[in-house]
Amino acid sequence: MKFPRLLRILIGINVPMVIGALLFYLTVVIEKGDTPFVGPPDDPWLDLRAFFELIGFAYIFMGIQAIVATIIMEFLVLRKVRKLSLQVLAGALLGLLCGMTLTALEFALIGLATGLITGALMIRVYRKQSAAVKN
Repeated sequence: MKFPRLLRILIGINVPMVIGALLFYLTVVIEKGDTPFVGPPDDPWLDLRAFFELIGFAYIFMGIQAIVATIIMEFLVLRKVRKLSLQVLAGALLGLLCGMTLTALEFALIGLATGLITGALMIRVYRKQSAAVKN
């Protein structure tokens, strides 16, 4: 891979928005039992549009936090921490901290899950690229 760091940074900035929006969407639908989004009742695309709008709101409300967490993961955690379990824990905690900025327990839990998934993905790409460089 020609741009390994760029790939990890793009993953760290963009993947949390999609995962967080998906988790939030699922929690809203599960809580309400049906599609709770406002729109014409005969609109077959309402759920899909609502999901993409949630991704847009995620960039607005969580963009800066995702950039900061990605920089911390890329330049501190992945370089200094060698144990896989501690790297994954750091990703989860960064996600939790990002979610806590929205001041609701629901967002903190979504942030925790999102940080865990995104951190694991970044770690996997990092380790795969590190192994390729060593061979």
